[in-house]
Amino acid sequence: MNLSTITISTIFTATICLVVSIILLKNNSRSALKPLAYLTLYFFFVRFISLGNIYINESIFYNLLNIKFLNFYKEFVVGSAIVFPALCLMFFVNNKNRNFLFLYSFFSGTILVLMFSNNFLLTKVSYSLYASFAFILSIYYLLKNKKMYKDFHAYKFLMSLNLISLLVTLTGTIYYISNNLMFNEERYIINNFFYHTDYKVFAQLGINVLLAFFSLYIMFTPRLIYGAYYFNPLSDKFFNNRNHWSNVPFKKIDKKDVKLFETIKTKIPIIVSELIHIEGKYISNNVMFYNKEEVSQLINHKLIETEFIFKYHNNLTFNKFMIKINMLKAHNLILNGFLKSNSVTDLAKVFGYKSRAAFFTKFKEITGSSPTNVQ
Repeated sequence: MNLSTITISTIFTATICLVVSIILLKNNSRSALKPLAYLTLYFFFVRFISLGNIYINESIFYNLLNIKFLNFYKEFVVGSAIVFPALCLMFFVNNKNRNFLFLYSFFSGTILVLMFSNNFLLTKVSYSLYASFAFILSIYYLLKNKKMYKDFHAYKFLMSLNLISLLVTLTGTIYYISNNLMFNEERYIINNFFYHTDYKVFAQLGINVLLAFFSLYIMFTPRLIYGAYYFNPLSDKFFNNRNHWSNVPFKKIDKKDVKLFETIKTKIPIIVSELIHIEGKYISNNVMFYNKEEVSQLINHKLIETEFIFKYHNNLTFNKFMIKINMLKAHNLILNGFLKSNSVTDLAKVFGYKSRAAFFTKFKEITGSSPTNVQ
């Protein structure tokens, strides 16, 4: 495997990470997933700085910054290794666990002091404790909030990221400990293997593949990259291509509602996600509701919170919202063969329309086609 392969893959990975982080910073309004932007930006810097090993002119770099690039790179690697576990944990910081995370910060601070001791083995073990604990905490909070992160399409991504990171951390620690405790002959065999194996090249390529995969996964998952609600392919043509949910308010919050907003602002993405979930169930004929009170009961939130979300995070009045999802439900019924044994008039009656013509007109206005032309 030649150097150009590593260079090309590193440039590609760094570029993808930078593009994704810029898009996330611009579009991501979902507070629970804001750290995604910082994480991908972190990935970019890690890969970009690694290119310096190949292209940086040592003498120019030293003249500019009065430090050898190799020393700078070593410090950067140490710093980035400390930052990464904390970034993974940032996804789960909220009002409920702040006290616990304060204790973790105290614990990790103690560990970091040990990390910079003169004992190489102690440094490695200390870092392993610090990083492993962060990844295990992240996995715990991820499992605890599994439904929310699944609704955000972020569960598999975050779980994979933390499990792989934990595995790599523990594997590296086991290697360093065992290598330190081995007899000279055994240590010689392992070190000889790594000396004759281009493992650093494979490690660089492996990192590039993983980071590129994670970034591309984010890029091609709309609810991650845009932080907004994308209903489904069918709904793109409804209501002039506008989705009716958003994590960002559609209008300025009234003074009388500011206090409530401050109380629930961290929950807004969760409530919106749950409303989307219930809406989907309604359209697929799995639940029924007729008013906001029933919606509140279904998502297990206070009525005042549900009303706030409908007022500021849905660009339709509740009446228009019900009309739209009823037409989507009708569309779904047709796709499932309702008209094979029933008439359009029967379908209109299901949704409370006494006039076939009125239902026909409204259905076509929202879906773009007549009930009889649905494919």
